[in-house]
Amino acid sequence: MGVSNLRSLIADLRPASLDELGVEAALESLIDRVRTTSGLQVQYAIELPDGGDGAATRLDPEIEATVYRLVQEALTNTTKHAGAESVSVTVATRGDGLEIEIRDDGRGFDSGAPAAGFGLLGMRERLALVGGSLDVAGAAGQGTTVRARIPLRAAAAIG
Repeated sequence: MGVSNLRSLIADLRPASLDELGVEAALESLIDRVRTTSGLQVQYAIELPDGGDGAATRLDPEIEATVYRLVQEALTNTTKHAGAESVSVTVATRGDGLEIEIRDDGRGFDSGAPAAGFGLLGMRERLALVGGSLDVAGAAGQGTTVRARIPLRAAAAIG
């Protein structure tokens, strides 16, 4: 493994932009990277809470990391397994929670079949640590939709 590959791996584990700029900038960077490396068409909408005074509100660092890793894993699964041409990513505040949806137009999967890897299990465990939940729906030839909900705990207003 070369030094550049190692740096990329480390950045993917906990990107500096997540700590420095927040989850929105980190997700935008991730999505740009996926577009560039996979050729996948990625549309996204990110609507995070604000502090009510126009200042952006940072989420709890654990929640930010969970959102980032969830989107990262779902996009990785899409690029590796789905045979998709496009995927949409939505992260939005709904009531007292954050809802995340990643939907692709790929081949789908049999949700009753045993999982071959640890991706979905890892997503479920990561979400459970922040009180969140995961729903994955897919059918052969009809794409896959990953939906998660996380209760919000704001960390601090940025201003």
